[in-house]
Amino acid sequence: MAEEIPNAEYYSPKEIDELIEQTNRERHRKGLSPLTISTFYRRVEKGLIGSYPPERQKRQRAIGYKKIDVDAFLRGELSHRIKTKSEQVGSHVQNRTLPSIDIVYPDDLPALGFMETQQLGWEQAIPANIILSWLNKNEHLYWMQYNPRNRRGLDGILAVLGVLPLHEDLIQKILRGEILAKQIKAEDILVYEPNRTYSCLITSTTALPSYQSSTRQLLQHLLAYWCENSIDVSHLYALGPENLEDTSLMRLVIESFFSPLENPKHPNSSTIWDLRFSRYNPSLYVKEYQKCIARKRRLQDKAMDKSTILIENPDQDMLPIERELGKAIHNRLRDFDHLDNRLYKVDANGRLDAERLKDDVRFRRVISDDDIRACLHINASLFGDSKKYSENELVAQRQAWLAVNPDIYYVLEVNGEIVGFISAFPLPMPTISRILHSEIRMGDVSIDDLQVYKPDIPVSIYLQTIGVHKKYQGIQKRRLGIFLSSGFRDLINKLGSRGIEIEAIYTRSDEPDGINMAYNLGFTKLPEISGVDKVIFKLDFARRDLPFLTEYQRRLENHRAKQSAHIIRTANH
Repeated sequence: MAEEIPNAEYYSPKEIDELIEQTNRERHRKGLSPLTISTFYRRVEKGLIGSYPPERQKRQRAIGYKKIDVDAFLRGELSHRIKTKSEQVGSHVQNRTLPSIDIVYPDDLPALGFMETQQLGWEQAIPANIILSWLNKNEHLYWMQYNPRNRRGLDGILAVLGVLPLHEDLIQKILRGEILAKQIKAEDILVYEPNRTYSCLITSTTALPSYQSSTRQLLQHLLAYWCENSIDVSHLYALGPENLEDTSLMRLVIESFFSPLENPKHPNSSTIWDLRFSRYNPSLYVKEYQKCIARKRRLQDKAMDKSTILIENPDQDMLPIERELGKAIHNRLRDFDHLDNRLYKVDANGRLDAERLKDDVRFRRVISDDDIRACLHINASLFGDSKKYSENELVAQRQAWLAVNPDIYYVLEVNGEIVGFISAFPLPMPTISRILHSEIRMGDVSIDDLQVYKPDIPVSIYLQTIGVHKKYQGIQKRRLGIFLSSGFRDLINKLGSRGIEIEAIYTRSDEPDGINMAYNLGFTKLPEISGVDKVIFKLDFARRDLPFLTEYQRRLENHRAKQSAHIIRTANH
């Protein structure tokens, strides 16, 4: 049996992403830089956020995070303090001897100032109070490698990389020597926002003699942060002498393939270096960042497309079943932005928007024989009892399928009663084609054909059923249909968050409710199949016009960005 946590004291892992996303919307309105999930887990690793079980091993998965600490993180308080020993009770802090990497916090500035002063001298080192004013505007400006056993000791910081997002004209003034980096004001610092393009200036590449190459690793972590947060940087500039010495700047310039700008105008004859992300770069971590941002741009372009679609002319290519159903099929313009706004959000526990709904409405996985039987009874109310299998045989079959893939059956539960369900199966396309052509039924599909959702492996899905019990009619049925559509959207979006790449969903129906729901969800009609008296539908996930799919694609890209960020951080060259 899975270990349970005291819910009153801990957030589950599934709740963390939603809490951060909600907080970032408010931070964006206030002009603050966003929080990131990677920053959250670094706080966990350092013991600033308690996890459950308290004494979990290094690779053991946490099943909960202490609410008081998470709430402090969301308020931005953990950026400015380290827990006292009493606060760390219940948190397991790993003793590590290898250097660690993190952003620089205000409490790190005395150690940083000491290290830079020792290496550069008082005249060249940027005063700590100036860096503090910058960090208060944007906390992701300075990255450091440090000794985790002595982070804030005078010899605790081993290397530092300072990178400031600034307006291009200000950067050019600094590169021409008209002003010094230490004269940059806090109001000149830009706040990172997703999908905006920036030019950045390196203000520090300081390292102890044995850690000159560490600035490359710090740049990799910065690129990973940019990738994860959709921060598009066009130019990264640096200023410093070109020489034969093994300096941290020259290491960074050579290993990351910066280019010297011709005819530099800096009065001290320093070379102006430019890492231009719009051109080929042989560095693995730079290339991965470029690919990550290119994907983000394509996704942004898709989100800007219109979302109103004209359903086929009812008099054009009408199928016999459509003519028979007549006006029961709603052929009209679909404003998908409006339709999407009618749907409800689903929280990590499957609860539909509790603030908007008085009833306890939940969309959740099928987990028991009783759940399966409820689905069978709803299905029988819509299509009649199975003539081939008994109820017990069907229950056993569903349990066997669920053992392979637990995400194929979901129920809609209102105040404890199951009123509707969805069954959707990832299958090989030849199997889906046979179902669409009425060569086999879903009940005849071999369990060997049922696929398991795995990240980055494309799948196609056959949507067998999405419906509510026939006893619900009129306004009540339409209301439950909105609940069920909300759950279906949430299911697809969560698959995107897990990195599940869906190519298309197929379904078919000869019922007005099924046909109209398919149209409302954005499915398009496929050509008639000879001998099949049903309308065949496809939802192509390459579509650019549906808010429903845009959110899925955004979540899928966020997963891919995390994978890219890992590659960027761990690349050796």
